[in-house]
Amino acid sequence: MPPMYYINLDRVSERRHFMEDQFAAQGMTVTRISAVDAFDMTPPAEYAPASWLERWSLSVSEIASFESHRIG
Repeated sequence: MPPMYYINLDRVSERRHFMEDQFAAQGMTVTRISAVDAFDMTPPAEYAPASWLERWSLSVSEIASFESHRIG
């Protein structure tokens, strides 16, 4: 079986415990990835809206979610 992961904010420990209980009940071994917290980040300049698409923008929360899912 391939490795399995889940993403969880450090400050949301109750979700972490819930998820770990659910995985354990299914006999699954998973690895937790610490999510990027929007409250702790400053959006990088490269996420600024492009001049050619004035209506496009990402919120800090959307950027944090993207960064949490990006494999680095």
